[in-house]
Amino acid sequence: MVFSSTPPAQALPVVDKTSDVHVLSWSAPDPDPGSDRIEVVVPQENCVVPVGVSVDESPSSVEITALGKMLDEPCTQQDRVLVGYVQLSAPLGERSLQGMDEAVW
Repeated sequence: MVFSSTPPAQALPVVDKTSDVHVLSWSAPDPDPGSDRIEVVVPQENCVVPVGVSVDESPSSVEITALGKMLDEPCTQQDRVLVGYVQLSAPLGERSLQGMDEAVW
């Protein structure tokens, strides 16, 4: 997978954590501490298709949880990938970025 140097233009949908969503792995190719946006890449996992993210910010950390919905069985592997940015209330700065699975890419 090759990432563009141009940031994604679309904000990812913010989704409530409910009983009908599943947590997915995600990655952030190159988070910029000076930016108030974080590019996020969420690949499909098995039959769970990414639909959005949940974001929790504190003075010391930013936790992003990628969420998806289960496709009806039988599902086909179409390798869907959700790419966009998460808008923060302030630049990332020295806050830790949590929830990322660096093994995705």
